[in-house]
Amino acid sequence: MAAETTYLERYLSGEHEQVWAELVAMGERVRAEPIYSDAWAVACETMRRVRLNIERLIPRLVRMGFVFGYDGLIHETLRRPMQGADWTDYLAVQAWSRQQPPLFQPAQFATEYRDHIISMGLGDVAVDLDIFTPSVAATDMRAHIDELDAIAGPLPLSLRAWYTEVGAVNFYGSYPGWTRFMKMPKEVSAYRDRYLMSECDPLQVCVLDAARMRDLRNLHAQGRLHQFEFAEDPYFKVYTGGSSTPFAFAVPKPTMDDTLEDMNPS
Repeated sequence: MAAETTYLERYLSGEHEQVWAELVAMGERVRAEPIYSDAWAVACETMRRVRLNIERLIPRLVRMGFVFGYDGLIHETLRRPMQGADWTDYLAVQAWSRQQPPLFQPAQFATEYRDHIISMGLGDVAVDLDIFTPSVAATDMRAHIDELDAIAGPLPLSLRAWYTEVGAVNFYGSYPGWTRFMKMPKEVSAYRDRYLMSECDPLQVCVLDAARMRDLRNLHAQGRLHQFEFAEDPYFKVYTGGSSTPFAFAVPKPTMDDTLEDMNPS
C-alpha cells in the first residue's frame, strides 16, 4: 500500500496555496502529531523561500535606482527654515532612524557568519566572534522566538518559522522614478518620499533581539502580553505622528497562521 503523501511533499510539488489553506483550516489541530511535524516543515520551507526572495529583491531594487534607508527623511528636515541653532527635528529623526530595523538581518546571522569563517579554514577566528561582534552574536532570533513561544505561546507556526528562517527586514527607502507612476497632491511636494512610502507601506519586521525580549518578558510578568507587535503601521514607519495601529499577532495562537490584529493601543 502506497504511503500517504505528506503536506510537505504536496507543497514541494507546487500545491502551495492549497496546502497552506488546508493547514490554516485545521486551527489548533495543527499542533497535534502527526500533523505538527509536517506543518512545521511546510512553514519553514515557506519562510526559506521568503528569505530567498528578499535577498533577490534587494540588489534588483538597487539596480533600478531605489535607495534603501532614511537619508531622504533626514534631509527633509534640513529643507525647512532653521531658527538659529535649533536642530531639534533633524536630531530627533536621526535618532529615530537608528532605532528602526536594518535592511536585512538573518535570524541566525551569528551562526551563519561563524560557519562561513570556519569554511574558510579560520576556525580560531570563529571562536572569538562573540568578542568581536557581541551585538550580532547576542541576536539569536531562533532562540528568542523559542523563548517567546514558551512564555506567551503557543505562537502561530508562520511567526515561529519567520524568526527561525528569515529574521528582520526593512524596505524603507526612496525612488525618484515614482513620480512617473503616481500623482501627488501639491501640498505633499515638500515631503514627497515620506508620502510615497506611507502609501506603499514598505515590508518591515522588527529585530527580535535581547532588548525586545526584555520588554516582552516584562509585559508577560505583568500579565499584559496579549499581542506581538512586529512592525509599525504605514504612518509610524515614516515618522508621522498620530495614533498607531501596529501590525501584530494576538498571542497565544496555536495555529498555522493568523490574521493580523487590528489593535490600537489607545
